[in-house]
Amino acid sequence: MTKNRGLIGHVEWSDGEPASNITIELEEKDLVFHDVLPSGETDGQGNFIISYHPEIYGGTGRLGEKPDIELMINYLNDKGEKKTFKRFYKNVEEEWLKIELKLDDESGSPLPESKETAVGICSQMLNMKDSINIDEVESNDVWEACVATSTAFSRSRYERIMKLTNWGGKVIVGDIMEGPLSRNEQNLNSKGIKSLNNRKNKPKQIKLNFLWLDENMKIIYKINLENQMMNYISEKGLRILLREIDETGKNYKYLPVEQLKITSEIQIKDKTFNSEVICLESIKKLKNLIGTPSII
Repeated sequence: MTKNRGLIGHVEWSDGEPASNITIELEEKDLVFHDVLPSGETDGQGNFIISYHPEIYGGTGRLGEKPDIELMINYLNDKGEKKTFKRFYKNVEEEWLKIELKLDDESGSPLPESKETAVGICSQMLNMKDSINIDEVESNDVWEACVATSTAFSRSRYERIMKLTNWGGKVIVGDIMEGPLSRNEQNLNSKGIKSLNNRKNKPKQIKLNFLWLDENMKIIYKINLENQMMNYISEKGLRILLREIDETGKNYKYLPVEQLKITSEIQIKDKTFNSEVICLESIKKLKNLIGTPSII
């Protein structure tokens, strides 16, 4: 039985002009839990393609669930006001659901580049070609990139040497014509790593940057990693609160860390894509949450 693996279609303004460079967000709706699906962007003609693995919505299970997809587009109208457009598709059966969308305004524009940064995870479609062919899906050259952070907290016996550890992040990239990223691949377990290594197409280079920022959002410490001709890069077990040792080497204090963030740079063929994900928006909020004394 054919399982749904994505949406493909066209978006235009109410006057018929194509809505280009508009971000499309998808979510799979369940009774209790909702799954965030990858986002995509329209090309210059208003066309888009977004793919996801059937595992995400339970399509590979015994019951073969059909996804309930909510589509959302945030944009600015001709007056510069933020507008939200939504559509819902229940029990999607088609392998590729083809849709035509008409936004409510005659003209508008994408949200500015300063739009909110993703928190925790960012999964998006990366288009290698300047235009998307919505009539022949397999003729496109589209990749899926998943950038995510992970956080776990532990406290030592003594609050004065409190530790907050196991912060990390990862980037996983895959050509969706070889198949969207599976849960095993996204989780980078042994099966997932083997599957990624068996993929024919690989990005030229992946860079992953871990950033510790102060209250003014200036970088006070960073770690940079990079891989060439690999589908993934990962690092975990990083310290959240960084120690600053004094001249004696015995006493220390914590650096004024306020926010934790990772950025990625993915080079595929001749194109480069950047994304930014926040792990912790405020260390102070975290300290209040776990009930630790003020030590910064």
